[in-house]
Amino acid sequence: LGRDLSQGRMGEPIRGALAEVLERRFLVDELYAAVFVGLGGRLGRGLARFDAAVVDGAVRGAGAGAVVLGDRVRRAQSGRTRTYLAVMVVGTALVVVALLMAR
Repeated sequence: LGRDLSQGRMGEPIRGALAEVLERRFLVDELYAAVFVGLGGRLGRGLARFDAAVVDGAVRGAGAGAVVLGDRVRRAQSGRTRTYLAVMVVGTALVVVALLMAR
């Protein structure tokens, strides 16, 4: 059976695997779903878990470290000038002793 091209239609329908591929629009919807919805969704969920565990954990750890360091430094900041002068004198004496012993 031949094709009747004068009327823009085929004389007989296409059948088989080619017909299915054409009817399913070259499987574009299935490919899109597999790549962008399937793989993209899994990748996004994995990155969200990584962000929550690693990135957010590092930020929380840095914040907690800053709080601990601030608490320790705050104790050294008494506001008493005599204490600051005494620490400077003791520190200078230790540096002089270390330099003399290094000879």
